Formats: sequence, structure tokens, C-alpha cells
Amino acid sequence: MTGLHTCNSAENAGSFHCSKPLFNQTYELIDWAIRSNMASVLTDCPHREKLGWLEEAHLMQYSVQYRYNLARLYEKTFNDMRSTQAANGMVPTIAPELVEFEGGFKDTPEWGSTFVISPWYIYQWYGDMRPIETYYPDMQRYIDYLSSKAENHIIAYGLGDWFDIGPKSPGESQLTSNGVTATAIYYYDVTLMEKMANLLGKPDDARKYQELAAQIKQAFNRTFWNPSTRTYDRNSQAVNAVALYMGLTTSENRQQVFDNLIADIRGHNNALTAGIVIL
Repeated sequence: MTGLHTCNSAENAGSFHCSKPLFNQTYELIDWAIRSNMASVLTDCPHREKLGWLEEAHLMQYSVQYRYNLARLYEKTFNDMRSTQAANGMVPTIAPELVEFEGGFKDTPEWGSTFVISPWYIYQWYGDMRPIETYYPDMQRYIDYLSSKAENHIIAYGLGDWFDIGPKSPGESQLTSNGVTATAIYYYDVTLMEKMANLLGKPDDARKYQELAAQIKQAFNRTFWNPSTRTYDRNSQAVNAVALYMGLTTSENRQQVFDNLIADIRGHNNALTAGIVIL
């Protein structure tokens, strides 16, 4: 028997080499992992499931684009998401949905939001507006679905910061409440929708999403920011990182949140405790 390693036919877009063998070997190891997970879908464990878990598609997109041209693969991914989108606008955690899960494994905002985030990344990287033009109505339906799941603009369901490093065995988020990452990704989606609406010449939509984003940000800080301790919910690396990256901090607390994040990393011997949502 002869084993053959197969992967997606995406063309090389870049490479890495330096004078330090350890870094070259690390790069090669990562590249093997990428190619092993890059078939007709982006998977996260090719040795068993081979399912298209959608958080991989947006969390790893920028990194993998430095190595491979992903324009055609993502065109297929967007079609998969459209074909699996439910009548109520929900986008499941995997696409194509070859098996139906329950609970957070069926529907988690940090996963389904790939349908909003990745078309914007494709536009940023390749200047290709076609995914935004094609799937904008479907993205709107997903935002409407998330809004229907929000209570006072806070979304608190799903897997959260999956596989963070806490005192228990890894799995669902331990160090950060689900409301933090789910609401943060909801806010990020809405800010991207505003940008895409402006790009498509839809000022009324852009204004609507701008107003919604402001309301989500206000609710996020009202719910999760503790002014007496000057920390966010549980003061985890995840909450501080998403608040900074997604622009959820206020001008008054931004520096403090940054300082809290650095202190937490150093307090764990310069190690990360956040899960995959922060990758």
C-alpha cells in the first residue's frame, strides 16, 4: 500500500525561511497542519471528523492567506454557508452540514459569523467585492437572527472561548463568560456590515448598523465593565483581547484593559490561557 497526502490545490502565495533551523522546522510543521486541514473544506482535525468547522475559516484566514491563494476555496465556503443557512437566518457551526449537532455545536455566534467576516477579509486581501455583493442579503439575515437572540443587545449562548486553559479539562469556556465573546463577535459583525453597506452604496443600511453597533458597545460595557475594579468580566485574557481588538473599549478604559491583558499574560509565566476564539 502507498499512502498519498492530498490537499486543496490552492496555489502558493508566499513562503518563509530564515537562518534558524528551529523556526524553519516550526514553519514546516505548521504548513503540514494547514495542508492536512485544507481540502474542499477547512477542517480542524483531519484524523477523525473532517467537518468544515466555520471558526477555522475566519480565525485562520489571514494567516493562511500569507501562504496560499484562498480566493477559490472561500468561494466554495461561501456557497456552503448559504446552502446551510436556515430559514430564520441561523448559520450552523459547520458547512456543509453533513451531520446535525445540538446546542452550541449546532449554533454558536463565533462560528456562524464567518459568513459576515470572511467576505470582508476576501475584499481586504484580494480587492474582490463579488462575495460581498452576492451574499450581502444573506449576511443581513444572519445579523437579524443574532439580533433576535440578543437580550438588551447582549448575546450569551454557544461554545464561547472554546478550549481555553483553565482548572478543568478543556471544552466549553471556563475563564470567560459566553456573553463576552458572543456579544463581541456580534458587535464586530455589525461594524463590518456598516462598512460593507457603505461599500455597496447603501447609506440607510450603513446608518442602521452604525446605530446598532453603538448600542451593542454601550450594552457590552454596561454589562461587563466593573468601574470599581477597572476590569472586564473575570478579567480573563480573552475578554481583554476581544475588547481591544474589536474596539469595544472606551477611550477612558482602553489603556487599563491593555495593562490588564499584559499583567495576566506575565502572571501566567508569559503563557496564554485564552481559547481558540482569540487565536
